[in-house]
Amino acid sequence: MGGDERIEMFSPGGPDVTFPLDQRRLHDPETGAELELEPTAAWVTRARVAGGLADGSQAIRVAVIDSGVALEHSLIRMCLEPDGAADFTGEGPGDLIGHGTITALIVITTAPSPVALLSGKVVPGTGETDPRNLVRALSWAAAKHPDVVVMRVGVFRRRLRRIVDCDGTCPVCRAAAAVLAAGIMIDVAGGNRPGRLACPATLGRLGVPGLIAHGPPDKTGMATRYGSGSQVPYALPPRELATSKPPPELMKRAYELESADPAAAADLYRQLAGNPDTDIAAHALIRLGAVLERLPEPGRAGAAAAYRRAAGLRHHSYSPMAEVKLGNLLAAESDSSAAAAAFRRAMGSGNSLYAAMAAYNLGNLLVSEGKQAEAKACFQTAMASGQPEWIARAGNNLGALLWREGDLAGARDAFSAAITAPHPTMVTAALNLGRVSAEMQDLDTARQALSFAAAAGDPQASPLAALELGDLLRSAGDANAARAAYEQAARSGHPEYGPQAQQRLNRL
Repeated sequence: MGGDERIEMFSPGGPDVTFPLDQRRLHDPETGAELELEPTAAWVTRARVAGGLADGSQAIRVAVIDSGVALEHSLIRMCLEPDGAADFTGEGPGDLIGHGTITALIVITTAPSPVALLSGKVVPGTGETDPRNLVRALSWAAAKHPDVVVMRVGVFRRRLRRIVDCDGTCPVCRAAAAVLAAGIMIDVAGGNRPGRLACPATLGRLGVPGLIAHGPPDKTGMATRYGSGSQVPYALPPRELATSKPPPELMKRAYELESADPAAAADLYRQLAGNPDTDIAAHALIRLGAVLERLPEPGRAGAAAAYRRAAGLRHHSYSPMAEVKLGNLLAAESDSSAAAAAFRRAMGSGNSLYAAMAAYNLGNLLVSEGKQAEAKACFQTAMASGQPEWIARAGNNLGALLWREGDLAGARDAFSAAITAPHPTMVTAALNLGRVSAEMQDLDTARQALSFAAAAGDPQASPLAALELGDLLRSAGDANAARAAYEQAARSGHPEYGPQAQQRLNRL
């Protein structure tokens, strides 16, 4: 390998991800929220319920080859295999840049089933390393034999004085080919620069099976995906998890004061709201509104004014977020007309995340007003967004609405769509799918859906699903299976469903 060749890191979560970053102060630019090292309840539930198993025994094994991972992050600790962190830099397996951590978190939170994580560190804190580290990491991955290797790093290399693209014979491509030959899939980024594809993503263009290569975006925002030699243009997916530039010191002080002295925090946010940087000003106005909602003066009126100012800045993410927050606040104040107008503005913003959220919230508002047809259209809009949370939430609510109207087939279809989305609401949707399927005498679907919900570990839905599964199995004459379901519900400790299950056990 040429001495001037270096591994380069490619954006794991969209073009807005910037590195290096402060590992303990990750910020989501969509919400401005600080990403804590402790996982949210939704993440934990997601890791437990995906695949329908609480014990994670059907986890997909994923090896992330990158800059290591934040070993102290609870979600990563939960998923990392024993002895699963390997270091090829001599610096230790921890992530000093943040790139590998973000890549791993995206894998964990968006995978279709629970993840057993492996981490191969090839990039140290300096961001510069020898491509031979990548070769060694690929050999390590082949020996570990995961289901998938995920790489958001690569090496730009040319043959014949760098005039011709690599033909798959460089050491990195050969090492990747050995991984593929072992039956391990590789999902790799090909670069951030239009017109250039890095190794080993070049194998995808050459038609080597088992590798999916994501090419760089072009000037129109379209990217290319290579697999088995074919090239398919596609729109870049919405950012699932990303980081923004660290906030100014004044913003950090305001964060710290929000709980201890919210009035002082509000004063700091007011100062920041006049910042010429739209990112800072809009973010400050969003936080100001949230703080004012909790204060008696100026209270919700002041919060609404802050949200309206943020919306007026026309920021690509903060403005539609402000419209959603404004709509929620106005709905709570029973100003339905103004709330609906705010939600509709967010729906037309072009931001897929907040458009979906607004459509869902507007649907709920319309249900409360008895406007069922309009509500159904809103829920369907949210489901069409491609955003997993709103597919699950809106699908479940649409199913419940159709069920109340007597459209059992429509309700079943909506619940079925909701359980395909990786979000904790899928558990409630599975419970509802089981119930409506039982009402339709589709006992096979009912049994499968209730079994899924019962095994998910949700503190509310799972005990009820186990109880109803027991009733279904008992009515079908399968006393042994019914007993097992009742025992599961009884062990849950739920104050209502646990005793009911025990009573049924006593009568068996």
